[in-house]
Amino acid sequence: MDQHTVLMPGETLPTAADQPTYTERDLYLSPETAERLKAYADGHNTNKNYRSQRGIFERWCDDMGRVARPCTTATYIEYVASVIAREASRNTIAAHMSAIRTWMPDDKKPGTTVARRLLNDYRKDWRKRNRVKKAPPITAGMGRAMVDTCDRRHPIGLRDRFVLLVGRKALNRRIELADLLHDEDAMEGCAQVRPCGCGVGPVGRGPAADVEKLGGRGGVRPLT
Repeated sequence: MDQHTVLMPGETLPTAADQPTYTERDLYLSPETAERLKAYADGHNTNKNYRSQRGIFERWCDDMGRVARPCTTATYIEYVASVIAREASRNTIAAHMSAIRTWMPDDKKPGTTVARRLLNDYRKDWRKRNRVKKAPPITAGMGRAMVDTCDRRHPIGLRDRFVLLVGRKALNRRIELADLLHDEDAMEGCAQVRPCGCGVGPVGRGPAADVEKLGGRGGVRPLT
């Protein structure tokens, strides 16, 4: 009987006589199961990583004069704090925590509340320090200003103007802008462009966009 024992009304307190009697047969694995476990442990990447992480923990405990197995909760917390101090990645720290705790006997596993709080605080700080700064969106006014700087008397200016107009109007990706079809006869004074292959349908049937005609011969041809 322990703190997890639950009794229903009318049940008596269990005694030692009520406990089952185990024999060697209840404790030993068969040779086939033992071989299967050994083959799994030798070949599985997770187990290889766990052995490495547990070895690192053992060496750290030796250096610190601490018992590695079974370790105390204080040792577990101190080790997690030391890995955080080395600025390891969040996933690496979580993997070390799992490898160490699963290595301990079931009834002597260290507590995780404080260690996980350390990891969660570190994750928040990590996100702040490693946040990817996104480029600001190009507004309509900014787009017009960029188009106005293009020299329409020069091929480079025409190219840049075309990329700005089509890229913004049709929301094309860069790879699509480098591989377009255009039909100058689609509308008077305009050219209709569409991606050669947009990944969602047959070639040449991507979403089309009408832009101001930039000159050149009529007909459909790739723009490169």
